[in-house]
Amino acid sequence: MFIVFFGHVYAQQAHKEIRYVARLKDSIAYKVWLPDNWNAQQKYPLMVMYNYGAANDQVLAATVNYYANHLQKIPNTIVVNIMVNMDQIGYNYETGALTEAGKNLVLGLREEIFPAIRKKYGASAYTSYIGQSYAASYANYLFLNDPTLFNAYILIAPEKIGEGQPGFEISEGNQRFYSKNKRIYYVASGEDDMARRIAYAEEIAQKAKRLDTISFKFKYRHFANADHNTLFAYALPNALEFLYKPYQEIWDGDDKLTVYQQLQQAEARLKNYYGISLEPAFKNYNGLLMAATQQKDTSSLLAVIKHFENERCKGIDYRNFGYMLNINGLAKLAYTYYQKALDKINSAEIHTKSGHQALVTCYRDMALNFNKDKPAQGWELLEKALKDPYIRDVSFKYDLGKFAVENNINVEQGLNYLLSFANDRRNMVDIINVPYRRINLLLAKAYAILKDKNKSIYYVQLVLKEEPKNTDALALLEKWLKD
Repeated sequence: MFIVFFGHVYAQQAHKEIRYVARLKDSIAYKVWLPDNWNAQQKYPLMVMYNYGAANDQVLAATVNYYANHLQKIPNTIVVNIMVNMDQIGYNYETGALTEAGKNLVLGLREEIFPAIRKKYGASAYTSYIGQSYAASYANYLFLNDPTLFNAYILIAPEKIGEGQPGFEISEGNQRFYSKNKRIYYVASGEDDMARRIAYAEEIAQKAKRLDTISFKFKYRHFANADHNTLFAYALPNALEFLYKPYQEIWDGDDKLTVYQQLQQAEARLKNYYGISLEPAFKNYNGLLMAATQQKDTSSLLAVIKHFENERCKGIDYRNFGYMLNINGLAKLAYTYYQKALDKINSAEIHTKSGHQALVTCYRDMALNFNKDKPAQGWELLEKALKDPYIRDVSFKYDLGKFAVENNINVEQGLNYLLSFANDRRNMVDIINVPYRRINLLLAKAYAILKDKNKSIYYVQLVLKEEPKNTDALALLEKWLKD
């Protein structure tokens, strides 16, 4: 077993709020979707949408969660749906301008709503906008006239109602701003949408891509089989990957640096670009610990663990740190981290399945790695893992049988566990489980310890039938033949 990662169960919930906005002299409702593993000490990018058209905040939040926690391609992000209508948004197709109400909404977002969300939920200053149809065209007003409000834009099927309406002209001032400030702009159109909308997206692409520099990144994507409403679902994954491409590139740098120096460099880039830091999670520390191990860089290994260790660590995190310390020869320190894991699980996670998954993993590691001179304690830990009330893992029967044979302890009981596991093994996926030759070899050795020659030879022959040159089986057979 190597480092173990237990994913989070998708359990996002919207936090509905209503805030009186002085600029509007009215109240605005909005929904805040937090990452399912949100914590108050972490900073998160903010993604904003308006409650308009086919854009759906639940779909957006779920997709962001999937890309962050399962595919691990983007950082966890706070999603906010501002519950306003077209009159409140105030965008005018014909002029490409905002009404006074629309201008006040922008000011209300900047001065009141966004600061409140950042203070309460830990959103960073990095804020992106996603809109569909009318709400996408509206984004161009902000892009051209108020470029400091958002750091990135995702436009899904922007709407154009007539020739020249709305206009999209990039000024010299826009060119100067976007040449010096990091911004990302993504636009998508659908093959089955109206021709005027496709033409508008292509017009935007022709003009906006001229801004492409080291700072400004632009992408246009035309999706087959997508219409005006379904395009939101088609384009969203591609848009998120483009939006967070800088996040995926944080490790691009000087490979002559130590692993810990690379971590420091990545943290500096994240803070500079997104105003965030790496979360203390498996997806962030695993690669670093593996790299330090491969490079035999113990100093970096210890520094990386210290960097990510804090009160928000889960039991499985402490276990993972302990595991990596142990395989790097730091057994005494590793053992202290296994103890930390047990303490955290028993104090805070003992009533959860994920807590018990970590618990049985700790039991197994501690039995096999830290109790070689105390086989009775190792046996006890493995049995506790097998009998855990939350986790049913029959592979612990195999571990117990192997432990019994290798330590010559409770051999008859270990043999029974092996026979039971062999029976269970018939209904398990073959390619991912212990091969039969290893089970049969242990059975042969167990019967040999118990001096049952016939049964031992029987299982030796099963091993040799599957693997004729198995040296352990051949040696055991030779012993029996000499006897």
